[in-house]
Amino acid sequence: MDEIDTELEHQYSPSRWSNRFTPDDVIKHFFTCIAKESGKVKKQIDCKLDICYGRRPREKMDIFGLQNLPTEAPIFVFLHGGYWVSGSREDSSVYVSPLHHCGVICITVGYNLAPEVTIDVILDEIRNAVTFILWLAAVRGSKGVYLCGHSAGAHLVATCVSSTINAIPNLHMVKGLFLLSGIYDLRPLVKTTIGREALISSNLAVENSPILFVKQMAQNLDICCQVFVIVADNDPPSFKLQAEQYVKGLQSNGVSVEYQMIPENDHFSIVERLNDPNFSLTKELIRRVILAKP
Repeated sequence: MDEIDTELEHQYSPSRWSNRFTPDDVIKHFFTCIAKESGKVKKQIDCKLDICYGRRPREKMDIFGLQNLPTEAPIFVFLHGGYWVSGSREDSSVYVSPLHHCGVICITVGYNLAPEVTIDVILDEIRNAVTFILWLAAVRGSKGVYLCGHSAGAHLVATCVSSTINAIPNLHMVKGLFLLSGIYDLRPLVKTTIGREALISSNLAVENSPILFVKQMAQNLDICCQVFVIVADNDPPSFKLQAEQYVKGLQSNGVSVEYQMIPENDHFSIVERLNDPNFSLTKELIRRVILAKP
């Protein structure tokens, strides 16, 4: 087994780059914050919980607004982060309230975690979830579907729509991707404890790095789909560099993509603050979803 590369370990540990708390405390604060808000959302907004889209325990999703919003309402889908080994659907609906109040159906997707499953299995699950959601959108006559992921969730979204196999039906209904503080090249993680915990081998890293499949993404997505690659100014430099390289790759293949940096925030606060309708990123998500052409 290869030795851990301590510099890569530092570069790919977002908690070490926050200026709000210690590394341990910023993670603790994050999970406490989003769990509390997610609990409030479920009490205040119409929701259907624990909807199964597969047979494994975590292959479930929560849907908000399905009953009380118009059938043509746009659908916003969120995938949590946690480096494929932590996080949960149950505590990841912090973003719902502002979008719901603007007439957007929100879906939080769960998935199984490493090391119980490998990343390629997780991606199969996400493809199944997206297939189900796009079917639902087609049946309802939705104006469009928007896929959003944070950190590892951004990786899963990007890789899912870059697939060279198992084409997803109705992918033309995806009108936007919001990739928040994502990681797009897994190869540096192979020599980190993160990579070991998530069972990322050299082969898996190559097969599941969306930065290597930008041409396929361009072929898979509808020409009207907008991609937004977003980072926080206190994200690790490695995350910013990957985002910039990914944007360049997408642009060179004709994908409509925008790069944005959220000032005075870190890897975790950009999600913690999504419950605030006045937060710049929340307003941007709402504007893009509401004003997009069907």
